Amino acid sequence: MTTLATIPVPAIFTQELPALVALPSVDGIWAQIASVVSAPLARVTDAAGCEAAYHMLREIKTIEKAAEECLDYAISEAHRRHKMLTSRRAALLDPLRKRFAEIEVDARRWTDEQLRIELARQRAAEEAARKAEEDRQKAEAAELERQAAALAAAGKAQEAEAVFAEAIEVAAAPLAPPPPVRIQTEIPKVTGVSKVVVTWRYRIIDASMVPRRWLVPDEQSIARHVKVCGAAHGIPGIEAYPEETRRVSAY
Repeated sequence: MTTLATIPVPAIFTQELPALVALPSVDGIWAQIASVVSAPLARVTDAAGCEAAYHMLREIKTIEKAAEECLDYAISEAHRRHKMLTSRRAALLDPLRKRFAEIEVDARRWTDEQLRIELARQRAAEEAARKAEEDRQKAEAAELERQAAALAAAGKAQEAEAVFAEAIEVAAAPLAPPPPVRIQTEIPKVTGVSKVVVTWRYRIIDASMVPRRWLVPDEQSIARHVKVCGAAHGIPGIEAYPEETRRVSAY
């Protein structure tokens, strides 16, 4: 029998973690950032102002690049350490989660069967109730027809006609929906384990029959088509419009 003592600790726990990297000073870069963001924002009103704005955008990109380079190494080392720690966590928990999944699948197999049995019983009970209501309605209509025939035989034609009309109305009336039938399953209730929630799913068996209100446009395909064709996309109900973007590089 396998016990906890006979299962070796994952080898990944024998690997050394990379040392924490000291963060470099960002005082100089912060001084540049402060200089840019504290300066009054000059509104562009002419070509010269637009050119100055473009130069300022490049200056900002240059500072941004320097800030990224300053911290990139520390970030990459922290990321490497994070990956190693998450790998250790996975190695530690994977066997437990695998066993959890095995137990859960087996329990779900049994509870799914109980739900199937309950649903079958519920449908049978509802069908029995519907059949009882149908038989009651037929019996009521037959009794009215018998009464109408008796009235007609007694020479009361007008009354017989009214009762016969009532019989036709009763026979043609839609059946009242039977009350819902609830049948308890044998699924146990355990504190800390949520109750079984039945969620109805669906599968499409004939897409051509799905009403339009349940359909959505394929926006990704439309976007790819419009990106290539522009205003000449040819899709009814779609308007294409240009949206400009500008790329700015550092000095």
